Amino acid sequence: MDFQPRIPARQAGLTLLELLVTLTVTAILGVTVVPAMLDLIDRNRISASLNELVTHIHLARSQAIKNRYRAILCPSNDGRTCLRSGEWHHGFMLFDDNNGNRKPDPDERVIRFRKALPGVTMTSSRYRNKIVYQSNGMAGGTNLTITICGSRAAPQAIILSNTGRPRTADKRPDGKPLKCP
Repeated sequence: MDFQPRIPARQAGLTLLELLVTLTVTAILGVTVVPAMLDLIDRNRISASLNELVTHIHLARSQAIKNRYRAILCPSNDGRTCLRSGEWHHGFMLFDDNNGNRKPDPDERVIRFRKALPGVTMTSSRYRNKIVYQSNGMAGGTNLTITICGSRAAPQAIILSNTGRPRTADKRPDGKPLKCP
């Protein structure tokens, strides 16, 4: 038997220098990419919530005109009653108001109910916590501003005029910046 000394195979792995460079690059990416990604996610949440509420506002106006009686959109956390607060992020519901009492009665149809919206707050202007559409498509009363806020991104707003048409904005109707509660 011939005995030949065995040459050890080269060990595969990282040197300390390579490991430090890798950790440094990872840390730099984590510091720069993660906050930007969180901002993007927050902006998308705000945008999706805004678009969903605007869609419900358009549907409420359409239902009032089509059915020729009031349609009401209000904050709701259960789909059966309207909240007295202007906090729309708990959820909201759209219902037919056949008898004009501005309350959802058992014999009135709930057209849509949207459960709580995670990651955002949606607050309406003071003293205006319902959107009541008349059969002519008008939303009487004072103008309404619903401010939508996230945790990081700039707030957005839905502004509803008496004519019943909503618009979106990044400032209050008077031109001042939006403020989150």
